[in-house]
Amino acid sequence: MAYKEKAIASEQVDGSFKDQFKRIYDYANELLARNPRSTMKVKVEDGGSGPIFKRFYCCLKACKDNFVSCRPIIGLDGAFLKGRYGGELLTVVGRDANDQMLPLAYAVVEVENKDTWKWFLELLVEDLGGEEVSSSFTLMSDQQKLKRLMWKAASATQPQAWELEMRNIKQLNDEAFKYLLKIPPSWSAEKLFEVRHVSQAGDRFVVNLDEHSCTCRKWAISGVPCCHSLTAMKFLNLQREEFIPCCFRKTTHEETYTPIVYPINGQNMWEITPYVDVLPPPKRIMPGRPKKKRRLEQWELVKDDNRMTKGGIKKRCAICKQLGHNKTSCTQSTEPMMSSTNEDEVAL
Repeated sequence: MAYKEKAIASEQVDGSFKDQFKRIYDYANELLARNPRSTMKVKVEDGGSGPIFKRFYCCLKACKDNFVSCRPIIGLDGAFLKGRYGGELLTVVGRDANDQMLPLAYAVVEVENKDTWKWFLELLVEDLGGEEVSSSFTLMSDQQKLKRLMWKAASATQPQAWELEMRNIKQLNDEAFKYLLKIPPSWSAEKLFEVRHVSQAGDRFVVNLDEHSCTCRKWAISGVPCCHSLTAMKFLNLQREEFIPCCFRKTTHEETYTPIVYPINGQNMWEITPYVDVLPPPKRIMPGRPKKKRRLEQWELVKDDNRMTKGGIKKRCAICKQLGHNKTSCTQSTEPMMSSTNEDEVAL
């Protein structure tokens, strides 16, 4: 009863789902009217009583212009829509000069699979300048379980660390290992290094300011000069700002947010388009009892016990000396747990 009353109250405040699906074309037209040269795509399928909503794509003109000043990195992600008719929300974001997320485009699809992602990315590539421009972009996604291992291998600063992470990837997925092997790693430059600097720890690193490289590999990975290269610049009286990429500068950050996303009017002021009213998609009823919680990844199942004692000290096991648990729950304990019930007291 409470669920039905909540649904009735929500419909009176937010409106009916069916009425909003009917005006999906009016909504896209209003976005185009307020933000010209944007891209809106509405995909429907034929139904017995009219067109049925299937997918919606939106990429605003300001977002296209903003991405010109960003780094060529694109992040992909998807999320469940918890409305009455469900669905999936696919999003694409970039990274600005301040290393913050910049929305580029989004799409509402029926389900997250290979076909919907292909449809979404094909439209995105067309909006960002075509295949010739988009071929230099780097895509990041959490849809692959090998993401963490791949980034460990990509950010490895020494060949030995890279080989270790590649062996871990091979054990988990041999196809991914073969794919990554096609990308040849580069570890050193062919030219003679001109500037040398010894760190406080005694490790020697070689800096080549002409090629913007250092053997610690931090400059090549992050794009920001490392402490060894900064020392070399200071020794040669060079301006450090000249070695900073344009995407990290303040002027670039200001240019990124110069285009404006204009808000739209209320529904009562939308222009009525000549398209047929769109019907909401059918509800997808899965077999079995409905799940209320999403499926957790393997790394999310690990319990993070940060509880402390009264003195503000984390628990430490007396057996394995690790933090986060005590000897009662230690997996390395070889002593059997003693029962609190005395055998003599057990009734025969």
